[in-house]
Amino acid sequence: MKRLFTAVLLSGIILGSTPNVTGQVCGDANGDGAVNIADVTFLIARIFAGGPPPPP
Repeated sequence: MKRLFTAVLLSGIILGSTPNVTGQVCGDANGDGAVNIADVTFLIARIFAGGPPPPP
């Protein structure tokens, strides 16, 4: 198990990211599991039109 964690951590460092322990994706504002244009739309609606709050 320790070797698997080390391999995942090293691959994350090589690819430019680290594993997220909470399972959340950084930048995923709407909580759909992907970072895309829908996140930008969600944030704009939240800021300027009083849209729903981001998921916890």
